[in-house]
Amino acid sequence: MEYEKMIEWIPFERLTNFQMIREEELGMIFMATWLDGIRIIRGELVEYSQSRIESCGVNLIILHDFQTCDTFIKALTNYTQLEGNIVYGITQSTETNQYIIIIPDEFNSRRNNSNGVCKYCKCYNTSPAWCQSCDPWRAALEWTNENKEINNLIKEFIKEYRFKATEYEKVIEWISFDELINLKEIKGVSDLEFMATWVKGVRTIKSESGQFTQSRTILSVDLMKLNYSQTNALELLENVKAHIQSEKYRIHGITQNTETGLYMLVIEFCHNKRWLANGICEHCKRYNTSPAWCYLCDPPNVVQETSGDKNIDDCIKEFQLKATAFENVIEWISFDRLEDIKTIGKGGFGTVYSSVWLDGKRMVEGDNNLGCVRCRKKSFEVALKELPGSQTSSSEFLNEVSQIYSPTM
Repeated sequence: MEYEKMIEWIPFERLTNFQMIREEELGMIFMATWLDGIRIIRGELVEYSQSRIESCGVNLIILHDFQTCDTFIKALTNYTQLEGNIVYGITQSTETNQYIIIIPDEFNSRRNNSNGVCKYCKCYNTSPAWCQSCDPWRAALEWTNENKEINNLIKEFIKEYRFKATEYEKVIEWISFDELINLKEIKGVSDLEFMATWVKGVRTIKSESGQFTQSRTILSVDLMKLNYSQTNALELLENVKAHIQSEKYRIHGITQNTETGLYMLVIEFCHNKRWLANGICEHCKRYNTSPAWCYLCDPPNVVQETSGDKNIDDCIKEFQLKATAFENVIEWISFDRLEDIKTIGKGGFGTVYSSVWLDGKRMVEGDNNLGCVRCRKKSFEVALKELPGSQTSSSEFLNEVSQIYSPTM
């Protein structure tokens, strides 16, 4: 047997900083510091020596209902025979006389001194200011829910995903509906119902002088409706799981509308498009989704000139609500804002003209250092296409426009 693979007896007093992290079918899982440390071989080529990594983190399994030596040995044998299982040694509690299996710290490869030290197990965190062994368990112990109407399946679901979280910011939590204020209806985006201010705040990691700390930042969040039968909690959870697995947006948690009784996801839509360089939206106070433009806030606030034809005005507004950038906004252009009109081509599909648009096309100017601002390139040359038959039917004209312009996020 190799030196590193030897199973040894570990005196209980050589284990410190005990911290329970979860309960499994096999038994209770603890974390501890093994003062002597795991066996390793140091050296290169023929110069090898036996050594140890002192004061390292390990996991402890306290088996359920195995109090006698014989039953413990049987359970230990079964555990070691499973592929991939590693055992450093066994010990016995001086308080309960229970036998304990010592195994590797499952998150050891992710522990780094730059992440800071966990205040519970005293080991390096697995991500900045977050210990995957300790924090999910502590959060589960501290979590209370005063809403008695919440289905137990939903509570267990949230706890399950809390234990799966690999970073502080990725924890999914229950969010009380009264923590969501300033509700504003979202238009033009399927399944999104409201924008709101979350008074408790979005989970963020703050960094100062190389030190990471857990924090909260009060920001706007988006509320997404969930399609499910109100009498089928399993269908609701499957819907939530599908959204989580899609990774289309950052999911903060689940809430329940106190007026309708419906459950909703609290998310940050377009989170992967919100960057500092885009500037801050004056409405939701988040980073814009494109330079000087917020996909959720700006489209409903576009000031629209009217054509006098309701069908055309409604069509333009529909396109405006889907605009993904300031430059992509379609608008009604009054004919008197076009000058120097010249014929440049004729055909079976209509006449094409050139013209100068006095107001000019929409543009965004600036850079990452100075910031971005909206502007127009005035007296801009454009082409005009005349559609046969559009004089008597706006629907035929809109049909062709819809085929040409199909905005997507």
